[in-house]
Amino acid sequence: MQDQHDKDSKLSAGRIARQLLEHPQLLRKFEEILATLDVEKNSMETADEAEMHILELTRKLGKDLLQEWAQEKQDGCVEKSKGDGIIKNGKKLKWHSLFGVIVITKQVLRHSRRGSSFRPFSAQAKVSPRGYSLPLQRAMVDFGCERSFAKATQALYEHYGVYIPETAERLFTLKHAKRVPP
Repeated sequence: MQDQHDKDSKLSAGRIARQLLEHPQLLRKFEEILATLDVEKNSMETADEAEMHILELTRKLGKDLLQEWAQEKQDGCVEKSKGDGIIKNGKKLKWHSLFGVIVITKQVLRHSRRGSSFRPFSAQAKVSPRGYSLPLQRAMVDFGCERSFAKATQALYEHYGVYIPETAERLFTLKHAKRVPP
């Protein structure tokens, strides 16, 4: 029974290793996490310290994964849209998520004859420049409906490590509150 478990573990580890080789940025991130854990595990005295450290590593990993997903999605959208007299210009696209601000280099595709532009990634991923993701909006509303907007932004930072302006907290809390039936 143990031999089968060991064999399954080796097969799974091999599959994971192959997948990580296909994503070198993710591989480097896991190597960094493991190296950090090896160095810092002896310096963490309490469970709270260890939990906070692991939580921060998880946040950074989530941000990196979301950023990598967005860039790959963007690159795929550009590949599909090439040709037909389209010229691409690189610009930065930023939006807010529960993992922090995500920044990618997007391509604005312009038809050379008509002069109109098309943003394939923004349209497909439903991301607007300087926008706020739905999970982040939900967290903002959860905190914003229970306390002042200033304290809600502090709570959001404390719980998620994400800073947002009070005006954004207020805007989204009130926007979502209008949707609640009386």
